[in-house]
Amino acid sequence: MNASLVMRDRETDSWWSIITGDAIGGVLQGTQLVEVPVAEKMTWGEWKKRHPDTLVLSVDGKEHDESNPYDSYFTSSRTFRNLSTSDTRMYDKASIYAFQLNGIPYAVAHSKFEGGRSFKLSKTREVFLFREKGSSIFASTYAYIADVDHAGDRFVMKDGKWSYAVTGDSFTSAGGFAVEPEAKAEKVAAPTLVKLNGFDTFWYIWATTHENVKVLE
Repeated sequence: MNASLVMRDRETDSWWSIITGDAIGGVLQGTQLVEVPVAEKMTWGEWKKRHPDTLVLSVDGKEHDESNPYDSYFTSSRTFRNLSTSDTRMYDKASIYAFQLNGIPYAVAHSKFEGGRSFKLSKTREVFLFREKGSSIFASTYAYIADVDHAGDRFVMKDGKWSYAVTGDSFTSAGGFAVEPEAKAEKVAAPTLVKLNGFDTFWYIWATTHENVKVLE
């Protein structure tokens, strides 16, 4: 669907779009997906450093394929089936972090928050996004959301490190911030800090699927 993955549910023979978050065909058409806690995306090399004893499943005795059919796609300006968007606020293949809050779709170019940056969504809500400078498309974006009050910004840079002003917790690219595990981004209650559910994708995919996207600058 508009160059995004569609997954088949064999139990009900329904088809789920990850970009819209609902079933686009089958018995459960129109049903919304239930979001699960945010997972971290990483390369095999990074995972192996953290978990050196990991077992690897093999397919017919083969554990690794040297060729990657996505290499040319990720390293070129070519879009899937030459799709494009009429929304020119970013070029088609711009890599972005995308998310939705209260039914509003948002997009932020990766280049806008390398090394970390906070964005005000409203007078009372702030989001913090982080990517290592020069990180690959395969790296995860760290994303958090919190309320903002009259005391000032929630996410502050101090002594070269980002910190969450309410608790004083420092951000580390290996572990992020400490958060309330059961909190929901749509129901943030100060001073709770929660992870924001979203994902990394390309602008043309998000913009062709969502109208009235708010671009954070």
